[in-house]
Amino acid sequence: METQPNIFECLSLTDDTCFLCGSSESITLEHVFPKWLQHRYGLWDQELTLLNRTQIKYRQLTIPCCQDCNGVHLRKMENQISQAAGSGFHACTSLSDLVIYQWAGKIFFGILRKELTLLADRKDKTAGTIVPDKLVESFSALHLFLQSIRQPFMFQQPR
Repeated sequence: METQPNIFECLSLTDDTCFLCGSSESITLEHVFPKWLQHRYGLWDQELTLLNRTQIKYRQLTIPCCQDCNGVHLRKMENQISQAAGSGFHACTSLSDLVIYQWAGKIFFGILRKELTLLADRKDKTAGTIVPDKLVESFSALHLFLQSIRQPFMFQQPR
C-alpha cells in the first residue's frame, strides 16, 4: 500500500508553489474568482475590498497553481459549477453539497492566500503582509479538505 504524503507539510505559502498541492512544477496563475464567473456577472473590472481595506480588481486576484491542479482537478469542478450556473437555479440546487463547498472553500482560501502576498501598507515595506502566515496556517484543516478536489476522500457521518 502506497503511503500518501502528509498534506500539511505541503502547505507552502510562497509564490512559486501551488496553493493546492504544494508543487513547484509548472506553476501558472489561477484566478480566485474564475474568469467565466467574472465575465458572466460583470466582475472583471469591479473591485473587492481586502481585510486591510485596500481594493483589488477581481481580474488581478490570482494565486499560484500548478498546471495539473489548474488544468485537471480545478477545471473539472469549475466546469460543473459553470454549467449549473448557466443553466439556472434548479441546476445549481442539483449540485452536490461537496462540490459547492469545495468551490466556496477554494475561493475563500484563495483570497486569504492572496492577502498573504500583498503588503499591508505599500508605503511601509516593513509592515508585513495583509494577513500573517499564522492566519493562513490556521486554515490548514480547510486546506486538507480542499485536497478532496484532487483525490477521493471518504467522509464519514458522525455516529
